[in-house]
Amino acid sequence: FEKINEEAYIYRKFLDSNLADDAFQESWILSQNPRKEVRAADRVELLGGAMDKRIVDKVEDFFKNTGFEVASFLHWYTPDNVWFGLHRDDEAYDPTPLKKTWAGVIYLSDMDGGELVYPTTNTFVKPGKGDMVIHTAVVPHGATPIVGGNKRTITYVVYDTNNKINPEEEPHGREVWEIGNKQIIESTDWHNSKFGKMWKEATENN
Repeated sequence: FEKINEEAYIYRKFLDSNLADDAFQESWILSQNPRKEVRAADRVELLGGAMDKRIVDKVEDFFKNTGFEVASFLHWYTPDNVWFGLHRDDEAYDPTPLKKTWAGVIYLSDMDGGELVYPTTNTFVKPGKGDMVIHTAVVPHGATPIVGGNKRTITYVVYDTNNKINPEEEPHGREVWEIGNKQIIESTDWHNSKFGKMWKEATENN
């Protein structure tokens, strides 16, 4: 692993080139489904659908005997010239009675752009084909736009099997977003950084 910051790490070439290509093709096929979910704000496609068992097995094997449980594998496609908006992976309501602790992203191609940015620590990383990023579920993050039409990713979440919770009492949604947004607003280093200025310009123009 390479350390990005205290809450995020990248494993280079977690998938070999052939497996990444197979998953990319699988994602492309899912994009042809007219019932796919497309977010109105940025046209990002949440594809869901089938997941290559080799990838599921590889990720589950990585977390084997660690006390963590992997779930919710999803395919995504991000079109050109849009930010993947700043968010936290614990924002959405999750009925699972275990604490969502980590989240992972696997990249299926090399990209022109697409830096993964962490505004509260003013850090970033440039993922490539086959790379896997793991970060905490609470860290705010987003990604810069790409060109080339080839940003396809797989995400998953990781639960702590030793930390049972009541999902109804867990903060999520707007409450969680406001916590993360406050951290970003108070981070002057972020706003003075290259990516912070890009994000500010993009949000002001939209």
